[in-house]
Amino acid sequence: MKHYRILLVFGLVIFLSGCWDETPIDDRSFVIGSALDKAEEGIGETNRITLTNQFVIPSKISNPGQMSGGSSEQKAYENLSVTGQSAFQISREMLSLTNRIPNYEHLQILIVSPEIARDPDYFSSVLDSFIRDHEIRREIKVIISDGDASELLNVRTETEDIPARFIDTILENNIKSLELIDPVTIGLVHQYLLDDNSYLIPSISLMEGNINYDGVAVFDGKSDQQVGTLKGEDIQGYKLIEGKIKNGALTFYIDNKLMIYEISDAKSTININTANPEDIKISIAIDTEGPSPKCTEVNHFWINPILMILRKV
Repeated sequence: MKHYRILLVFGLVIFLSGCWDETPIDDRSFVIGSALDKAEEGIGETNRITLTNQFVIPSKISNPGQMSGGSSEQKAYENLSVTGQSAFQISREMLSLTNRIPNYEHLQILIVSPEIARDPDYFSSVLDSFIRDHEIRREIKVIISDGDASELLNVRTETEDIPARFIDTILENNIKSLELIDPVTIGLVHQYLLDDNSYLIPSISLMEGNINYDGVAVFDGKSDQQVGTLKGEDIQGYKLIEGKIKNGALTFYIDNKLMIYEISDAKSTININTANPEDIKISIAIDTEGPSPKCTEVNHFWINPILMILRKV
C-alpha cells in the first residue's frame, strides 16, 4: 500500500509541474508579415539583406464594429528593419532591439524585392533560411514586389488595421478572376527550387499609396531568378493553357458588341510536333464550359498567339 502511495505522489508531481520550458505569451512578439530587400554591401561583405518584420500590437487592434485601419491615429503594428547577411542572423539581432522574443508561428506573408528575385545568388539562399526555420509554417504566402518590399508593409487602409493581413486577404481574391493566379506558399517555392521547371509567383505594387495586385513574376527554373512579368491577357492565356480554371470571365467583341463569357470549367490539350527539329510546332486546344442564356454550351478555342507567352515563360 505504501508503494502505491509513493507512485501516486510522483504521478501528481508530473501533472502539476507545468510547462517549465515555455515562454509566457506576454513575452512574445508575433510577426505577421516580413519583407526582404537588397542592402548595400560593405567591404568584404556579400549577400547583405534588410529584413523588415511587422509585429502585431494586440492592444491597439480595433474591436469588431469600430472604425478600423486608416482612420486610427495609433497603429496596430510596428515595423522593425535590420540589415545582415542572413535572415537567421538578423532574427537573432532583433532580440537586442525589442523587449519581446520575435515569434514567426503566425507569419502570413513574405514579400521579396525584385532586386533579390532577379539575382539567383540572393533569391535561393535567402528563401532557404525561411524554408529551414522550424517556426515558419509551410503555408505562408510568398510575393514579389514591384519596388521596395518594406514599403508595402506601410500601407494604411480603411478596412484593416494591419497591412500584412490586408495583403494576405487580397491574394485570396483570385477565385473569380482570370488575371490572378493562386497564392504561392513557401512550401510550394521549396518544390520549385528543387525542380528545373519555370514557375510563377504573384507580384504586387504600390500605386498612389494603394496595393495593386495585377501581375505575376516569371522565374527561370534552372537559375531560380525572375526573368520577366506577366499581366492582364498574358495571365489569362497562361491560365487557359494550364487548363485548371474553375471560375472567371472573358470579355470580347462580336460585331462591335461587348460579350462576356463566364467560364465554369476549362481543360487544355497540348500537342508538340518535333518531326522537324528546326521548326518545332506546338498546338494548344482549349475546351471551356460556361452558361448561356438558353443552355450550357461547350466552346472550343484554338489559340495559336498564346505560343508567344510560352516563349516568355
